[in-house]
Amino acid sequence: MMITFRTILNEEIPAAKQVILTVGYGIFGWDGSLEDSIQYFENSNEFIDMDNLQTPYFNKDGLFLDVLDDDK
Repeated sequence: MMITFRTILNEEIPAAKQVILTVGYGIFGWDGSLEDSIQYFENSNEFIDMDNLQTPYFNKDGLFLDVLDDDK
């Protein structure tokens, strides 16, 4: 097992949102199914900052890191 950290790639953003929402669902147990929760948060623009990481993160000297376990 090899754990690595690096700046997230644009094509990884949907998977990152999925991980964030899956963990949040497990912790907070929102009403409805996981799929319902994902749809709700996508429609509410809760993760709009992740749709264009350049402006809210990288242009402000910030980072959005990916943690990979054997490249996954």
